[in-house]
Amino acid sequence: MAAGYGRPVTRTQYSRRGRFYRPELETGWQRLGRSWVFRITAGAVVLLGAAALVVAAVLRFS
Repeated sequence: MAAGYGRPVTRTQYSRRGRFYRPELETGWQRLGRSWVFRITAGAVVLLGAAALVVAAVLRFS
């Protein structure tokens, strides 16, 4: 039997990232970006930083 002409491959045989996913080619930032804990922490840090800048601007120019 020739290669590629066997039993059809079902979608469940591959990971969610696709057939050609190779973890060794993925950067640390890409792996970190998938973490929900990192996303929530980064969002909180950005919001707190923006709030601090707004407070500093209000205090400076009022």
